[in-house]
Amino acid sequence: MPRFLKDGEILETVKEVIQGGLDCRLAVAYWGNGAAEKIGIENAEGEKVHIICDPWGGACSKDELLSLSRNPRVKLRHLKDLHAKVYLTSKGAVVGSANASTKGLGKSDGQPINHEAAVRFETNEDCSELRDWFDSKWKAALPLVEQTIKTLPALKKSPPAPKILKPTVLELMEIDPDWFRENRVRLVVYEDEDASQEALDLYEKTASEVYDKDTLAAYDNEDSCPYFEIEPGWSIDTSEIIVCFSYSERKKPEWAGIWTLKDEEPRTDKNVTIVFLDAHNNHRKVRDLKLPASERALIAEKIDAYVRATDFSKDQFGELIDMNLADFWKGPLPEHPWFLKFDPEARKRIINFADKQDRNVVKIFVGRIGAGQRPNFRFQFRDGVKDYDGKTYKAGKFEELKGGIKNPKNLVEFRRA
Repeated sequence: MPRFLKDGEILETVKEVIQGGLDCRLAVAYWGNGAAEKIGIENAEGEKVHIICDPWGGACSKDELLSLSRNPRVKLRHLKDLHAKVYLTSKGAVVGSANASTKGLGKSDGQPINHEAAVRFETNEDCSELRDWFDSKWKAALPLVEQTIKTLPALKKSPPAPKILKPTVLELMEIDPDWFRENRVRLVVYEDEDASQEALDLYEKTASEVYDKDTLAAYDNEDSCPYFEIEPGWSIDTSEIIVCFSYSERKKPEWAGIWTLKDEEPRTDKNVTIVFLDAHNNHRKVRDLKLPASERALIAEKIDAYVRATDFSKDQFGELIDMNLADFWKGPLPEHPWFLKFDPEARKRIINFADKQDRNVVKIFVGRIGAGQRPNFRFQFRDGVKDYDGKTYKAGKFEELKGGIKNPKNLVEFRRA
């Protein structure tokens, strides 16, 4: 059955197919320096190794082609506009995107520069059409001899890669918030000194099983405790990236680093369970995205507003906030305690209404106006305009506005703040 290969798996599988294989036939467009040795053509069985390439595209190393042409075991031919990458022997075949080059197959560690994919075919039946295809291309190809190789154009030098300015965390959040959902970037805000003494004792007792002395010393110097105390029903897995802040009513949210799960095996002692963590990219990056101090301060500012608006309420696991970072950052923020006094259906309608706006709503201000003390709210948009849509509105009923909302008890009013 064919097997899918990716990136670093391709080189090892090509070598495996060639090693001891009879009737080695390689239709590979481009060859880089040292490619024949890298894939191990000397380890192929049989009298000859048949190779077809395309030296006219300017992507083959002349030195490598000269070496192949001088190898008595190699029969070398060229076929203009060949773009295939087929590695075929009696042991099977690899067909994919990877040329016989460092970019395609990688260095000795098999980690290529390009993002490559291929399929491994195992049986003779799978490879019969490949053999027929190779034979037809072999007949169409012409011998590539040393004299011809010397007249070939020089290997094209790749232009220097342009410097790509990678966005910061908040910049990418504006462009593609789904990246943070797909990569499971999770914001966890917990109360300062929330871990129990029992959990700390368990960490000190078992940390040496997970970390070496230098790592433990580094965490001690940073005054970091790289573990989570696990409540029943709460979980974390290896695919998640955890952005952490600690918080207390006495002070603003404090940065607590970026973490991933170090060891999937939890440690349990009596009624306490902990899992060990790894500091992720020196605490200052989400994958390779920078999270500078200025952006950490902005996130902390919104955390502070959110926690105060929810009156410091915790979830069932004792966390002040535990949600996807993009959902937190892009979601509207209830700024006023009156929001919490609305009945749940009215709150839901206000948030849904905010979600429908063309511009991102970052804050919702809620209060009461007029002699009847009826509830009202306004939106603050990310572009800084604080009115509903940049215009001045008189107090009015929301059902008169597009996408309007009705509070079941009172008509929700909107006015310019």
